Amino acid sequence: MSKKNLTNLKYARKCDECEQGMNSGFVVNGGEEYYCSDKCLHKHYTKKEWKEMYADGDSDSYWTEWEEEVDFQFIEVDGELIDIYEL
Repeated sequence: MSKKNLTNLKYARKCDECEQGMNSGFVVNGGEEYYCSDKCLHKHYTKKEWKEMYADGDSDSYWTEWEEEVDFQFIEVDGELIDIYEL
């Protein structure tokens, strides 16, 4: 049986572009997509498209920070992000 290298790094979401863990970033269409940075977001949406989607904060597309323990869904194991509920 191999021992897994668990870290204390927990993440709320995983970026749909670079697949890195994230505790802050962009939520698109209420959680259909997540992006950790402007760079990752703008590989899929132009600045103009994001501005229209964001709609001055009156939409399901926004930037946020996740801070609560219940928000964390991923943990780093052997350098890979694993869904906490799959451990």
